[in-house]
Amino acid sequence: MDKDAQPWYMIRDIDELDSPALVVFPDRVKKNILTAISMIGDADRLRPHIKTNKSAEVSRLMIEAGINKFKCATIAEAEMLGISKAADVLLAYQPLGPKLKRFAELIRKYPGTYFSCLADNLSAAMQMDNVFSEEGLRVPVYIDLNLGQNRTGIMPGESMIELYLACSRLSGTRPVGLHA
Repeated sequence: MDKDAQPWYMIRDIDELDSPALVVFPDRVKKNILTAISMIGDADRLRPHIKTNKSAEVSRLMIEAGINKFKCATIAEAEMLGISKAADVLLAYQPLGPKLKRFAELIRKYPGTYFSCLADNLSAAMQMDNVFSEEGLRVPVYIDLNLGQNRTGIMPGESMIELYLACSRLSGTRPVGLHA
C-alpha cells in the first residue's frame, strides 16, 4: 500500500463532519448487499432485519439491488420502510395498544407496501382483529413460533393450530404462514 494512501474507512474531510454522525460507505454497503444476494442465490429469498442499520439510505440500496422483503422491530422502522417504498414489510412482533392503531395508520398511509405482523396468542389476535376490522383492514399475520428460546411465540402443536384457525375466521386478520 502506498504510504500516502489512506485505508477505505478513513474519512478524508473529518473537519467537515458534524459529530455525532452516522457514516456510511456506500460502495462497501453495495458490495455487502451483493455478497448476501450471491450467498443465498436469489434476492427474493432474503428478508433482512432493518434493525441492523435503521437507515433509509441503506434500505434504498437494498431495494435497488432487488431486495423487496424486510423485517423490522419498531413502528418507526416500518414507517421508514414505507417511506422508502419497500414492497413487503414484516413487523416482527404483535402490535398492541397504541402501537396497534399506529400500525393500522401506516397500512393506510403506504398502500404500496404489503405490511404484515405476528401473533402468538388469541388475546392479542382478538385485539388486532378489533382494530383492523374497525379500520376496514384484513392484515396478513404470521403465527410466531417458540422453537425453544422462550422469548416469544407459541409452542408448536395443537394450540398453535387452533390459533391459526381462529385468525383465519377473524375479519381483521388473515394468517399467511409461520414465523420462527
